[in-house]
Amino acid sequence: MSNRLERILQAWHSQKDNCEWVLATIIETKGSAYRKAGAMMLMNDLGQSYGLLSGGCLESDLMRKAKQCLTLNENIQVCYDLQEDSDVAWQLGIGCGGMVHVLLQPVSKENHYLQLDQLYQDLQNRQSAFYLQSLTSDQNQLLTSLGSDLVSGLSEEYFISSVNPAPSLLVFGGGIDAIPLVRISSELGWNTTVVDRRMGYASEKD
Repeated sequence: MSNRLERILQAWHSQKDNCEWVLATIIETKGSAYRKAGAMMLMNDLGQSYGLLSGGCLESDLMRKAKQCLTLNENIQVCYDLQEDSDVAWQLGIGCGGMVHVLLQPVSKENHYLQLDQLYQDLQNRQSAFYLQSLTSDQNQLLTSLGSDLVSGLSEEYFISSVNPAPSLLVFGGGIDAIPLVRISSELGWNTTVVDRRMGYASEKD
């Protein structure tokens, strides 16, 4: 599955009320890390997850932290630091030598799904947005523009991400050489359109 946020939200949206969810977001990195600040994944109480924050090293421990997040019904921050020999990250066998700081937030109807449902609709409509995640509460915000005066006026501390729709790829010609290109584009979560006037190539299967 693509790690693009739009694909992750698509998988979550259809079952958002069927179980309890936690949003995990990298809010800071130092040194070597598989993914950088702004990367997100969603986990639920059934043990399912969508997206990755590492090469697969952190996810099992994050799932345990997500259960704690749901039990407490509050934000949790966790730091994995391979710069320190005594840190739990060494026990997890993480294959990078840096620090990864993760914010976990419970997602529910009561906290308006942390505005993730609206963010998903915006991305579906190919609209960019600024996603503000509160580090201390469940009052996430979604803004279309962000100025320095607005940032200075915020009453809470937020991690701010600029979220953009998936890139669009227009492929002219649906021949054999286009097939692997379109498959790679689809795997990345890009919006892909193939243009070819030949009826024999007008097949989604190929």
